[in-house]
Amino acid sequence: MSMANRDVEVEVEEEEEGPLKIYFIPYLASGHMIPLFDIATLFASRGHHVTIITTPFNAQSFTNNLHRKPDHHLHIHTVDFPYQEVGLSPDSGVEIMSNLTDLATSVL
Repeated sequence: MSMANRDVEVEVEEEEEGPLKIYFIPYLASGHMIPLFDIATLFASRGHHVTIITTPFNAQSFTNNLHRKPDHHLHIHTVDFPYQEVGLSPDSGVEIMSNLTDLATSVL
């Protein structure tokens, strides 16, 4: 007695998921912000909604690059740096590490 092999077809419905909402908060140093912008641009180019949260001073570098690579899925959201709350003046340059002359004395 021979048994015939049965091919069983299983139909799997794949749910199509919508785009992700991704938020990036960069470390405030140029060497970190440039690659972060590139990664954010890559996600946005794939249709995901990307927001970079940064300070107004650092947002300038992102918006300058954003004009070169326009993408309606990439947004910049600024948050004011709390200078007064930590005892610093607005011209202290603490929004980006390259503006600090001495890390130990600049934030103390």
